[in-house]
Amino acid sequence: MYVFSARIPPSCTIRGEGVCLERDPGFSLIEVAFAVLVPGGKRAGTVVYRNLSRRRRSAEIGIELYPEYRGCGLGPRAIRAFLGYLFDTMRLRRVWLRVLPDNERAIRCYEKCGFRRVGYGKAYLFVPCLVMEITDEEFRGEVRD
Repeated sequence: MYVFSARIPPSCTIRGEGVCLERDPGFSLIEVAFAVLVPGGKRAGTVVYRNLSRRRRSAEIGIELYPEYRGCGLGPRAIRAFLGYLFDTMRLRRVWLRVLPDNERAIRCYEKCGFRRVGYGKAYLFVPCLVMEITDEEFRGEVRD
């Protein structure tokens, strides 16, 4: 696992998909967080990336939306905007995530964004989880069967 890099700007705004992601000013050695802001500047949740590997050009992401913003299409919009930043600005090739296998709402959200199921693993505290990923080419629709 790679820790926080000085090359990550302390202030960064990602705009797209009708949402704004604003770099959270907090400092963490484990993850880089962005606040999900809806029009009007109200905070609706957080997206993060962690486990950044510059050599593999990959990272893990996570999202948490406040309950009142779930089920209204904000999750897929925030994730697509975040993926655009990770693939375009950070030049990653692969983004992956872990999700609880019974979290059907989250899995549908990730599949809407282009993530595919790649297997099972362990989450924190050794909880079994589903592992999903998307590549830069898949995100841009350049993959051919």
